[in-house]
Amino acid sequence: MAKKKSAAEDKFSPEYVRKHRTFPAFKTFLLVLCILAQITLVCMAIFAEAPAPQDKIDSYTVTVEPLENGSLDITYEFVWTALDEEEPLTWVEIGIANSNFELYTNSVKGGTATRDVYDGYCYVRVDFPIAYTAGDKVQFSFKINQRDLLHGEGKERYFYFVPGWFNATPVEQYTFRWKDSFDVVSSNTQSNGLGWLTWQGSLECGEYVPMEVYYREGAFASAETMEYDPFDDSEAYNELQGSLWALRIITVLGENGQCQRL
Repeated sequence: MAKKKSAAEDKFSPEYVRKHRTFPAFKTFLLVLCILAQITLVCMAIFAEAPAPQDKIDSYTVTVEPLENGSLDITYEFVWTALDEEEPLTWVEIGIANSNFELYTNSVKGGTATRDVYDGYCYVRVDFPIAYTAGDKVQFSFKINQRDLLHGEGKERYFYFVPGWFNATPVEQYTFRWKDSFDVVSSNTQSNGLGWLTWQGSLECGEYVPMEVYYREGAFASAETMEYDPFDDSEAYNELQGSLWALRIITVLGENGQCQRL
């Protein structure tokens, strides 16, 4: 006598599986939707036009003069052009290396300058006496005394200084100068002559140029040195490229056929 199969056994039989097999239509729909979304975003990222800068810097000059006490007198000079048709240029902020600096108030030209530190960001704000509209140029400058940039071990002494950079403003021409005094022995300068070490070029948004200058043993002997902390450039980036939202949204296929946005 043949043994009767249970209902549970029937569900696992090849015949039962063939009859009751279904296509996962909903999950497949989600998968296709996510793939189409990814393709759309990639196309937008490729063909999207990068936003235009609100301003440009025609000329950016930084002049550094080391002092015997290990501090630096630094002069910043700018020729700045407003480009925005809708929002006038009324002020700018120039990033400073660290909070241990003083502004020479009588050195300010072209506007009113104030020193400030906010949430770890150190800067000089320059307010202009008038509003500059698209096409207008403004020249301004100021001078600071900067401390705590001298490093050294034993008798070795060196400076590592990165002038402020601009994440949303391109620089057509920069000239960074360092006075060749106190017996400089080496540097990463591009040229050395007439008593000055010089770095020159142009800068895209977010680009920066470090100035490294090494001195003979015994230089700045009485000056206090700081432990070298490697430069963190996580805040230096091209804000105009980064603002393309199509590049910021990455859609991936998540678990259970769901789309997740990172």
